[in-house]
Amino acid sequence: MPEIERKKCFVAAPIGVRGSDTFLRTEDVQDFIVGPAIEQCNYEMPPIRADQISEPGRITKQIIDHLINDALVVVDLTDRNPNVFYELAIRHAVRKPIVQIIHKSQTIPFDVSVQRTIFYDHQNLREVPRTIKEIVDQIKAAEHNPGNVDTPLSDAIFQQSLLESNDPIQKSNAEILAILHEIRSSTSSWSKNFSSVIRRNTLSTNDSDVSEHEVEDDGEKTVTGSSESYLIPFASGDRVEHNTFGQGTIVRIEEGYIVKVAFPMPIGMKRLDLKFAKLVKA
Repeated sequence: MPEIERKKCFVAAPIGVRGSDTFLRTEDVQDFIVGPAIEQCNYEMPPIRADQISEPGRITKQIIDHLINDALVVVDLTDRNPNVFYELAIRHAVRKPIVQIIHKSQTIPFDVSVQRTIFYDHQNLREVPRTIKEIVDQIKAAEHNPGNVDTPLSDAIFQQSLLESNDPIQKSNAEILAILHEIRSSTSSWSKNFSSVIRRNTLSTNDSDVSEHEVEDDGEKTVTGSSESYLIPFASGDRVEHNTFGQGTIVRIEEGYIVKVAFPMPIGMKRLDLKFAKLVKA
């Protein structure tokens, strides 16, 4: 029988100095989790990693070629490594299958939290088979419909094309998409924060834990539970007008005086403080 041609898988992961905890963790995850999962799906073994084809810390043309052309990219978000996020952005741009993973002790970064992410614990032998199965299931789902890969970047490009359209219906569709995206992000953020609370209640904590009054959002920390009260005269979905940015649609109302408004491009999404920004209903 002719040998089945195996597809290529690239792994984007934090590397660290050879022999460091980061390096050893990445080696274990590749050897005992990612490797067995992709082997079950008939991918080449071992998977390809950046440090195996270039100098550590350099993103070369070879790496970019793999990110663009390989059938699958597995991205380890653990430690929020800048190179990993750069590689993830390149893969997002080409809209090809991605599997996101992260160590179970860490939270998913806000900007990619709407994408499905698999938690792993490479040191827990009971967890490993479950994680392998989750990765296999996600690979098979991606292979079943490889053209149906939505990423934050592809969503933003599509939304911008609608906003720039001369068709008012298309512009309205773009605003609806913005609202749906914010709802999805809010739901994911709530779920993530709820999971964090559960983890804090079941695992040992220390002084470095984030206070329950702080919520991560777009890299900022917003203090909740303020004693101030203010009746915001708007609701999500309202059309409003700003004296500088023009007309837009409210996509989310946050704690205190903060609202998020989707304006036509090139302005895009703005986070406005109603104590200073003058908004009126359009």
